[in-house]
Formats: sequence, C-alpha cells, structure tokens
Amino acid sequence: MSTKKLKTWTLKWLKTTFSIIVFFSATIAQAQPLNLPLNQTFYFETERKLMDENNTSVSSFKPVLLTRTVDKENDSTYSLPVFDLNYQENRSFVARKLFYEHLIALDTGNIRLTIDPILNLELGDEQRDDPRDINLYKNTRGFNLNLSVGKQVAIGSSFRENQANLPLYLSDRVRATQVAYGQGRIKTFDQGFDFSMSSAYVSYSPSENINVQVGHGKHFLGSGHRSILLSDLSFNYPYLRFNTKWFKNKLHYQNVYALLQNMNRLPSSSLSENLFERKQATFHYLEYKAGKKLSIGLFEGIIYPGLDSSGNNPPSVNYWMPVIFLNSLIEAPNQKGNSMLGINLEYIPFKNVKLYQQLAVFDEDLQQFGFQSGFKYYLNHHFMIQGEVNNLDYNISENRFTHNNESLAHPFHEEVLEFLGIVQFQKNRWLSRLGAHQIDTENGEIQFVDLRQAYIINPSYNFTISLGAQYRQGDFSVNGLNNSNQSLYVYFGLSTNLQNLYFNY
Repeated sequence: MSTKKLKTWTLKWLKTTFSIIVFFSATIAQAQPLNLPLNQTFYFETERKLMDENNTSVSSFKPVLLTRTVDKENDSTYSLPVFDLNYQENRSFVARKLFYEHLIALDTGNIRLTIDPILNLELGDEQRDDPRDINLYKNTRGFNLNLSVGKQVAIGSSFRENQANLPLYLSDRVRATQVAYGQGRIKTFDQGFDFSMSSAYVSYSPSENINVQVGHGKHFLGSGHRSILLSDLSFNYPYLRFNTKWFKNKLHYQNVYALLQNMNRLPSSSLSENLFERKQATFHYLEYKAGKKLSIGLFEGIIYPGLDSSGNNPPSVNYWMPVIFLNSLIEAPNQKGNSMLGINLEYIPFKNVKLYQQLAVFDEDLQQFGFQSGFKYYLNHHFMIQGEVNNLDYNISENRFTHNNESLAHPFHEEVLEFLGIVQFQKNRWLSRLGAHQIDTENGEIQFVDLRQAYIINPSYNFTISLGAQYRQGDFSVNGLNNSNQSLYVYFGLSTNLQNLYFNY
C-alpha cells in the first residue's frame, strides 16, 4: 500500500471513529472516568471484590477506571475500591477529616472535587557497616487532586517533592542510574538526593464503552507483582490512551501512544542543557473475556528511537494506526524499532483463586523470550497468598525497552530467574504484608525479604502509619557497579500510598 493511500485510509478511519464516538455519547449512560491509583495494597480489596462478582467489565490493563457497582441484595450502589470505614456522620469535624474523609471535598452533584496531602515521612536505620555515617530518612511532601465534572470528564493531578538519605545498596543504584526508583532524575546534596515527580491526566468518557485520556503517568499490565510486558517501574511519560469495550464488555482494546527518552544528551542544542534523546512508543492490548472466568490478552509494544540531532524521529503513518501487530509487520525505512510481543492470561478456576501467566517475545528479530506464571489465593475476605515465577532469557541493553534509564518491564535487563511469594492480611484498618524474593541473574543473585505492619489512618487516600523491616543480601554487579552487600533496614513512617515503589531488586 502506498503512503498516499495509507494516509487517505487513516483519515477515513479517524472520521469514522469520531462519528462512532458522537453516536455513543448521545445514546449511552456514562461511568465516572477517574483512574484508580496504581498501588497493589490499595487495590487489594478491589481485586478480591471483582473476583467475587465475576466482573468482566475491568481490564488487566491498569490503571482501571473507578466504577460504580450495584449491590442487588441491599438495593444500593458502591464505588470501588471498597472499604469498611464504620463511618458515622455524627463524629466531630476533626475526626471525620483525620480518619474518614478527604481533606478538602466539594460535591455539588455534578461537580466533585477532592484534594489530599501526599506525605512520606520515614526514619530508618540500616544494620550494616556504612562508611557514610548518616541518618537515613525519606521526606516527601505533595498533593493529590481529583475532579469529576458530570459523568464524562475527570481530571487527576499530583505532585511530590522528595529528599532522601537511602540505604547503601539503594543509594549506589540511584547514583549508577541517576534516577530515583521510578520517581525521576536526581540532584545530589551531601550523601542524599533531591527529586520530584508530577502526574496529571484528563479523562473523557463520551460513552460507557469509550474512554480517552491524555496525561503524564504510568501503566501496568497484568495481575502479578511484576509485569514482563509493561510495568510501572520507570518514571512517568506523556501519553495518549484510548480504552474501548465492545460486545457487552467481552472485548477490551487499549491503545497507548507515548513519548519516552534516554538519558543521553544530544550532541548539539541552542539550550543551556542539551536535550535528551527522545523515542516514540506504542502499546496495544487486545483482551477477550471468554466468560466470567477466563481472560485472554494479546500485547504489542514498539519503541522507535529518536535519531536526528534535535531528538525527533517523526513516526510513519502506521505508527498512529490502532491495529495491533501492524507496527511489528510493517516498518518504515530508518525506523526499525524494539518490539515486545506477548500474551497475558488470567483464569479464575474457583471463586477465591486467580491464576495468571504472561509470555513475552522481545527484540527486533523476536528471538528472546520471557515467561511469568503465578497465582493469588484469597483464603477469606482478609487473607491473600500470592506466588510468582518470572523467567527471562532476553537482554534488554541500555536505551532499548527502557525509559529514563529504567526498564519498562522487569527491573533486570539481563537473563533472570525470580521466585517470589507474598502473604497479605487486611482487616478493617490493619494491614500486614510479608514478601520474599529469590532472584538469580547472570551477574549474581539477590535475596530480599520485606515485612510491613501498617495501620490505615485514613482509607479515603490510603494514609498509613507503618513499621517495617527489609532484609537484602546481594552478590552481583549491574551497570558496572559491584553491588555486593548484606543489609537489614528497619523503618518507621507516615505515608500516603497511591503508587508502587519497587525496592526489592
């Protein structure tokens, strides 16, 4: 097909799509288009509830939209996630704001606004020989804002400003990558780091089956602790996302267009600091809900590197085509990208058990493979056991399936075999969590154990008080850094947990 014909076909497709959107927006009721936070402990009750209901309306591609579900037995509706707040309106204003409600809330029926603080005030001590002789701490301040306008439009925004003195293994890793574990570039002071992160999105749902978002954030695919296809491990990126559902919610289709970067400066620029190398990415995920128990998903991720002196590499027309696997089959001259193809499977054999698997095929020639297999078992409404195996035999070198020096999939770029287990207990406001990891790579091995006891002070924005311990033994080298050590880090903190932060590697 010639470029001229392809452009003509693209314009026709866009016009048709717009007509469909207009039609649906005029004929179908809408759901609230806010995103649920990307936090695994925050999502615990939501996932269990969805398994109970055998809900087919939610995709494996996260963040998912906040939905309202009908409780037919009690003739009422509730929003997900679900929390047992034991809420009483006759409590004092201070008690309601501290333990139950959003800090600032406005609800006129058509407009709903909430604003909450983001805090992470943590003090810790590392039981090991540390030549730095410093006090370890994390100090995060920020805000989280959510705004809904009617049933069609939602806006989310957050900002975090951080200073931290980190445990030695983590400090070494941050200095080697020049980024702070998924929270952006660092500035150093003494032995510590200063870094910040902003997130935002505008979400529009012209119908119950269509959602369009433009924002600066992250995505995650799957039900595992890790994702070997697309993870929220790395920093935020600008994106345009289309989320559509067809055939009574049996077919879900996600299309994400993103702008990524490598942390290599371009050779010339008129600015005081040269621009970083840019690259475009597309992520397509087609998911079929085969009944209430089985979900089958196909994934394609393509990254085109920016090649010219300005950091721009204008994508070909087929880059914008929302057709899965098209970019893997058709590549424009001088735009050969890095391909990640995969399958995501989820199966609920029993009401309280979920099995999940992922298969990934990577590189330009699609000759390197990865595999994930895991389960989640909810013994009751409060207790969950998770087991997972990740086995990768590909080598994602620097500047390939990465963003800001961090992986877009599994945290290790080389061959790895990982076993992990998680036990979590949550009842009312009490949360106990134990995670254990055994990671074997071609450069060494790591054992990591994380124990946390938390009390949820305010469930509306997951504000918790926590006491925890992290044990890590590593004997390996990565990015030219000899990272061999044994460490026990004990900490106490107050934190707003609305994102995933990965220290367990």
